[in-house]
Amino acid sequence: AYNTSNGRFTPAVVGKYFVNASIGFDGADANGRVRVYIYKNGSNYAMASYGLGDTNDDGGIHQVSAIVELDADDYVDARVQYTGTDNVVGQQVKTWFEAFKLIGV
Repeated sequence: AYNTSNGRFTPAVVGKYFVNASIGFDGADANGRVRVYIYKNGSNYAMASYGLGDTNDDGGIHQVSAIVELDADDYVDARVQYTGTDNVVGQQVKTWFEAFKLIGV
């Protein structure tokens, strides 16, 4: 149900889904901000916003989660916005997107 070419999860089964996105990176400045979004059908559904400290040493991890009701043809994807001035480098081991159907909800 996850399309790697466009980064979208389309469930094909109606229900409530737990959706989580995490981003990890190095190199952010202390004056920046990162926002992690979950979009449903191209519109902002959930967002988490974090002020940053210096991430040059160990990097930062920022997440957003939501329970999203989806029809079979709906889709969700994750997006990230960084507002600092330094160039950041993504950390693949700390970055993921997941969605799974909740049973009995």
